[in-house]
Amino acid sequence: MIKPSVLLISSKDDFSTDYIVSTLRRRGVEYWRVNLEDLDSIAMELDPVGGRVRAITEGGEVHIDEQSLHAVYYRGPSYTRHFTPEDIEPRELFRRQHGWIFLRSLSLLDGAIWIDTPQAVYRAEHKALQLQRAARLGMSVPLTSISNSWVLAKSRVDAPMVAIKPIDTLVFTDADSQGFTYTQMEPRDALPTLQLGGAPCILQQGLLEKVDIRVTVVGGRVFAASITQDGEGVQGDWRPLKQSVQVCECQLPPELSRNCVELVRSFGLNYGAIDLARVRDTFFFLELNPMGEWAWLEDTFGGAIPEALTEMLIA
Repeated sequence: MIKPSVLLISSKDDFSTDYIVSTLRRRGVEYWRVNLEDLDSIAMELDPVGGRVRAITEGGEVHIDEQSLHAVYYRGPSYTRHFTPEDIEPRELFRRQHGWIFLRSLSLLDGAIWIDTPQAVYRAEHKALQLQRAARLGMSVPLTSISNSWVLAKSRVDAPMVAIKPIDTLVFTDADSQGFTYTQMEPRDALPTLQLGGAPCILQQGLLEKVDIRVTVVGGRVFAASITQDGEGVQGDWRPLKQSVQVCECQLPPELSRNCVELVRSFGLNYGAIDLARVRDTFFFLELNPMGEWAWLEDTFGGAIPEALTEMLIA
């Protein structure tokens, strides 16, 4: 029988969890990883009153209770988003939705350290709240309007270029692939004809001659990396050019580092990925990704991020 001290909730294709597994194994920590896809082949029961979990797997039984469980690393959605082809089988959609709902229900094991609870992640994903809190901490924020009307937004976003962003993460999935929505930059003069179709979005001052900075916060530790292409900042969204950019470790001003840590903590999170943009000597806050990917930074920081996460899980 396995009584793990660390529980990993994930999916099979999550590389971040793979790194954590490798680090836990090297340290000899007993853990159990349950993936959404595993629910087809294992039997699990949650006792909501007693705060216990039992599972029967090919490798034997797993028992989890609040006395033996020390920490949980959660890599799943805070709520179920589905932007899928209309021809997805309803039974498969039901299975995915209720599988994640069941795994999110394990957050009642609240005696353990969570990185992070779905409830905290859900609140932290609200971009309007992120911008408000960042500004209140004294961080610079681009001119921003959240609206379904350029007529109403144009007086607030007085800039030559305007960045158009969704107010929530949009992931379109089918059986074989995923698609994402990226930030779109448009000249201000072109926006009078913008048709938003009644769907609110973020309309924000387009930052020109910027350098993107990715800040990964683990507890009180800060890992900052600049993102450039051929030594220059990428204008617009750098993510479609991910294969051709250079990611290098950089240093933030001490006060900005403290603000990043405080922003993450203000949402009750132990982990957060923050996107900044540096324009000359000013660092602008763009957004907080409470479950932002960090595996793509492994070459930059040489294993320091999974080590820091593991330290928190086993401290």
